[in-house]
Amino acid sequence: MAVAPKVVHDATTAFPQSCGGRASTPIQLPYMDSLDWAAGVLEGEGSFCAVPAYNPELKVGSIQCGMTDPEILHRLQRVLGAGHVYGPYQSRSTSKPCWIYRVARQDDVVRIAWKLFPFMGCRRKVRRS
Repeated sequence: MAVAPKVVHDATTAFPQSCGGRASTPIQLPYMDSLDWAAGVLEGEGSFCAVPAYNPELKVGSIQCGMTDPEILHRLQRVLGAGHVYGPYQSRSTSKPCWIYRVARQDDVVRIAWKLFPFMGCRRKVRRS
């Protein structure tokens, strides 16, 4: 009976290992540094906020995402080219520390929102319109 190869993941590569335990050549996973990956992370774990400013014709917005894994947030920052990662903060709901990725500069928020729009699900697209 054949045993399926074990796959070990790090941040951006997968290492299929044979039954004998020898690692083969790493397989690059390019989607982990792409806009569709970033859209999926933000759609699942993030939020897009817009609140009316003093002038009702203007919107003040932000994008943010909180996680217990800062590496994912730093990758998100690199892919989107904006924002900051803050933390660690102690979460009340878990014993793990958490970090927050936030984009608050308005031109960055608008640029990122338009870049990610084609990759977002229908529910998010309706909310953002």
